[in-house]
Parts: sequence; structure tokens; C-alpha cells
Amino acid sequence: MNCKLKSSIKRFIKERDEVLFSYDRGRIVKWLSKNGEPIPQNEDALWGGVCKAICSIPYAPENIVKEAQTWLDEHHMSPKVVYSTGYRNRLGG
Repeated sequence: MNCKLKSSIKRFIKERDEVLFSYDRGRIVKWLSKNGEPIPQNEDALWGGVCKAICSIPYAPENIVKEAQTWLDEHHMSPKVVYSTGYRNRLGG
């Protein structure tokens, strides 16, 4: 992997983490839009996705993960992320 690509990936991950860990709806929606991701119209779907994403980051701060897990538990959701066939195809898998 070339240096430029590696640097670009590191920047993306750093920005993603800062946005997700902020729990700031405005920042999250802006970041999703900037990266061409759909914005869920349903608030539970939005926050469920945010919390699942946080739980899937192995180095996420414990307090942030605990908050995400609590939200998911309260909304009867699992921290497990399941990808649809369409999403896998979009990723090239």
C-alpha cells in the first residue's frame, strides 16, 4: 500500500472516530452525507447504526462503548453488525 493511500485511510479513520465518539447528531449526519452514506429518517435507525459502529471499533474508549451498548440494550438491539447482500456487492465482496 502506498504512503499516500495509507495516510488517507488514517485520516478517514481518525475523522470517523472523532465524529462517532462525539455522539453529536449534527456532526454525524454531516459526516455521513460527506461520505455518501444514506441518512436514516428514523432516529432509532440512526442511533442504532452509530452505536453498532462504535461497538465494532476494537480500540474505542470503554466509556463510549458502554454508552453505546446501554443504548442498544434499551432499544432491544444487538451490537452485532449484519451486512445485506446489496451492501456486500457495493463493497466488492
